[in-house]
Amino acid sequence: MWRYLTKNTFKTLYVIAIIFTVSSCTHTPEKKPAFSIGIATWPGFAPGYIGIKKGFFKDLDVKFYIIDDFNARQAAYVSGKTQATIGTIDSYAFDIAHGISGKLALITDQSNGADGIIVKPSIQAVAQLKSKKIAFTRGSPSHFFLLTLLKENGLTMNDITSVQVDDPGKAGEAFLSGNVDGAVTWEPNITQIVQSGKGKILVDTKSKPGILVDAIEFNDGVLANRKGDIQVFIAGWLKSVEYIKSHPDESYKIMADAMKIPSKEFPNMASEIVYADKALNQNWLLADSGRKAKQLFESASEIWYRQGLINKKVSGSGLIIGDFIK
Repeated sequence: MWRYLTKNTFKTLYVIAIIFTVSSCTHTPEKKPAFSIGIATWPGFAPGYIGIKKGFFKDLDVKFYIIDDFNARQAAYVSGKTQATIGTIDSYAFDIAHGISGKLALITDQSNGADGIIVKPSIQAVAQLKSKKIAFTRGSPSHFFLLTLLKENGLTMNDITSVQVDDPGKAGEAFLSGNVDGAVTWEPNITQIVQSGKGKILVDTKSKPGILVDAIEFNDGVLANRKGDIQVFIAGWLKSVEYIKSHPDESYKIMADAMKIPSKEFPNMASEIVYADKALNQNWLLADSGRKAKQLFESASEIWYRQGLINKKVSGSGLIIGDFIK
């Protein structure tokens, strides 16, 4: 039959097709684009999975992309694959100086023992790091932690012998091998080294809180065009943090499964961070116009500049906002 359609039949089908297409376009609502965030495998970045599971983000289609490589995660953000990215405030200062735009609008967590400096038992104070071989990852939060502590104790990087490694885990391995006197590393390396008897914690983020603080940076496009979605996302994230407080076991299971972290390990990892609730966000982003976050940002900018890792110092004014957590 179809082989012998007339010219008029084709015209009729063409008109019907146009009517159907117009009708479909008229009655099918346009789907709201996904709200995508680049994260890493870290307990502090996981509360959003609770929000998805429990419907705290309402009708907002939130998608998390786990991209553990920092450079790749930032590339996804710059390319527009993700509308937001997550990292420490010192890393945010690094990004801004290198032309990556966006604003910091949510504190997610702060390290509370998950990061630290491990040293040989004979070293008793930061001042005694002078002339010692210290392993660290250049340009990383670990480096910033080390630089901050050296500065507080009247030392600079010129006072130590630097041993640069690819990531903080390898710094811990260098220490265990006996090649260095100290290492700026993270968990689980810290616990492994202490249990080995080869080293001890000189200082960590539990004894020196407020240096390594994670936050979410939103790109300019989403800030300009999707303020309502940001509000829904942040409200859902903060509700997820409250859910962790009231339902810790269930919450840890949801987050562990989503991040493929062994369920038995997750509670211990989570105990070494502080999940940032609304009150903590208000303290960092609203008190005195975001003074705490702004001070940390500008301290990082100053330190990175002095290290030659950025070519200009950047003010935090206008880059750190608390509009969505009032």
